[in-house]
Amino acid sequence: MYLVNLYILIVERYYKKRRKKSNISPNYLRKLNGGALHIIQPFVIAEGDDDTHRSLFRLDIATYHSLLAVFEPVYNRARLARFRRINDRGASGYGRPHRRLCSANKALQITLRKLAGGSSHIDTQLLNGVEGSVLSRTLHHSVTCLLQILRHIPGGSMDMLTVARARKLATMARNYIAVRYGYEIAGCIIGAIDGKIGDRERPGDDAWQQTNYNGKSNAHAAKGLVIQLFDGTYGASVVNFIGLAHDSKITTWLDLCDVMSHLPPEYVIAGDTAFGTSSRLIRPLSMVEYTREMTIEQISLLSDCCKVLSSLRISSEWGIGALTNTFRIFQEKLPADDIIYGGELWELCMRLYNLMVRNMRTGQVYNVFKD
Repeated sequence: MYLVNLYILIVERYYKKRRKKSNISPNYLRKLNGGALHIIQPFVIAEGDDDTHRSLFRLDIATYHSLLAVFEPVYNRARLARFRRINDRGASGYGRPHRRLCSANKALQITLRKLAGGSSHIDTQLLNGVEGSVLSRTLHHSVTCLLQILRHIPGGSMDMLTVARARKLATMARNYIAVRYGYEIAGCIIGAIDGKIGDRERPGDDAWQQTNYNGKSNAHAAKGLVIQLFDGTYGASVVNFIGLAHDSKITTWLDLCDVMSHLPPEYVIAGDTAFGTSSRLIRPLSMVEYTREMTIEQISLLSDCCKVLSSLRISSEWGIGALTNTFRIFQEKLPADDIIYGGELWELCMRLYNLMVRNMRTGQVYNVFKD
């Protein structure tokens, strides 16, 4: 409620005095004294209000401070890129000076709130009290630093398992099926795989438009492939792929046999009928795969097996839905002129979600399979 009230007050005051201006005055931003988040966060931390802090930044206070402790030295030491997008150049066409106009704490606030809220550029400026150029450069630099950190700390890792952890995941799946259906499954299913579609800005090049047009969403899109493990974390992914590709084609880039090569052959991933057969992927049968030679008993047994597989496979859709609802930046369109930055945003959100699940014990998939 603190954020909502302060935000409404700031927006009303700004548009009441400056209705004719299309951009935000730097002098007005200086009067905000660092923005609403700069005022709210110290008060929330002093009160120990984890729920409010989680609603603002998606991390509780302890997790935020532990991430800030490793983020600050990397943020202050890493070299700022001159420009990442064509509209981030100075008036002379060259990159802006290499200087940090935000502290590490404020940069982390800006980045986490942008990912969590998915608000517009102007709204983010008002919430944080920074100019547009500062916001753009801070976001790009912070995303790069956060990815560098989360790729190397255990909380944000997306590596595919040890044998002991895979055995635990298979036990979680068996217990879930035994409680829900009363069946005993012999296989070792450790996760589920599914595709995700994200909107992309319309590219300027005609060939690039055709490549990124997705017929299912009737829009230009970026596709990805995600492996959702039963402990609520993501095990592997392919992100920011062309929108024209089918899920079964993307699996050629995410080779399950290669990703799971260190695990015994009985460990598999559950998928839907969009994927082909593989030694590491098990999926339910589609209706056309039932033959007339099958007896009623065989069809009944196969139907029960497919129902069990579908109940496990649907966990990947739960995970993708939780990721989209947690980080509302997925409701915005990914940039068409900076493919690398779009992929970094996608990967960063998944690694932050892994950090949330491991440190805060949250998420729908984790809550369903933990017992």
